[in-house]
Amino acid sequence: MTEKERRSEASLALVSSDERYVNRELSWLSFNERVLQEAENPAVPLYERLKFLAIFSSNLDEFFRVRVASLRSLLGLSKKKLEKRSLDPTELLRRINALPLAQQERFGLVFRGQILPGLRDAGTDLVDELGVDEEGRSILEEYFADTVAEHLRPIVLRDGEEPPFLKDHTVYLVVELRVGTGIEMGAVEPQLGILEVPSPPLPRFMTIPASGGGSSIIFLDDIIRLNLSRVFPEHVIGDAYALKISRDADLYLDDEFDYLDDEFDAGLKQAIKRSLKKRETGVPIRFLYDLRSSHTIVNRLKGHLGLSEEDLIPGGRYHNLHDLFALPVRPAPEHENPSLAPLAHPTLDERPSMFDVIREKDRLLHFPYQSYEYVVRLSMSCGCSKRRPTTRTWMRSGSPCIGWRRTRRSSRR
Repeated sequence: MTEKERRSEASLALVSSDERYVNRELSWLSFNERVLQEAENPAVPLYERLKFLAIFSSNLDEFFRVRVASLRSLLGLSKKKLEKRSLDPTELLRRINALPLAQQERFGLVFRGQILPGLRDAGTDLVDELGVDEEGRSILEEYFADTVAEHLRPIVLRDGEEPPFLKDHTVYLVVELRVGTGIEMGAVEPQLGILEVPSPPLPRFMTIPASGGGSSIIFLDDIIRLNLSRVFPEHVIGDAYALKISRDADLYLDDEFDYLDDEFDAGLKQAIKRSLKKRETGVPIRFLYDLRSSHTIVNRLKGHLGLSEEDLIPGGRYHNLHDLFALPVRPAPEHENPSLAPLAHPTLDERPSMFDVIREKDRLLHFPYQSYEYVVRLSMSCGCSKRRPTTRTWMRSGSPCIGWRRTRRSSRR
């Protein structure tokens, strides 16, 4: 039995109809909802709430790329194996897809209804391409011509041609294109153009002066939307919608490896490298599209890109909102939590060598309250010392703790 099959079996074991137990994946979504609740809490400083929105978005992306990818692999198991369990994985996936939809709706409500007005009151306005004045438009057109245009590789989708490969975790714009002028919108089915929003390497946001003083911030997506006539000069531009594909990013290691205390097995290292490389071309797990795009456009993209119905997940105007971490704002002191100095460990600083302290008994650190510098010091000592005790680093499940436990010396030292 391969590693993937073993993990699938383990995941099935967690699916239970017994209401005394909560499925692991649904429980994780409840945890991420708790992150969203912090963003919704008006007692939390404004900039901290913005960070919680970014964390929520990052968590959800990783959940689909790893946890949902593993569950989707269960669909390939035999009917006999599935009949041993009380819940069909298809039903579990349906429930998993339903919860984020409701959470993303709450995300949009707090972002548009509370965070953006709060930023506006603080002197920073987040605008789209329609909210830019003439001065701002001139600045953005120049920036597009000088910096953005060279990074764009637009593609027009045509029946019978090889579809483009959409990279994992990358935002794209799909654009309605019509040929000629004077054509009534909707009279002729438009062609579809696709282009990547190049962030990275470009920053996701740009700051421009606002007409009433202060500054405005605009997404790179909207800078491109403003200049689509330059990207597709032979077409009449219709609407443009964001889309993103999340690919299977789980690690499937088909062999088991035993590695000794202080040596990293070369075979395991190579297996991990190969599996990490496959992340870039993994099968699609989630196709996130703008809810405002028409059913016709979504179906055409589904056909061109070879997607299935369960891949389709509606979203908002912007994707990859973990980029909110990089929003170029300077929060006022009242809009963020004060920085707290990390606490020193009561015993790890007693002697020059941390190993002398660890030899006596196990030591525990709790982050972010205590300094992470101890981990750096220990790692550097392990890399330099030839006569060191074997140590094992371990994480406590469900808590940001790290500890070191002395183990027996390796016989191969």
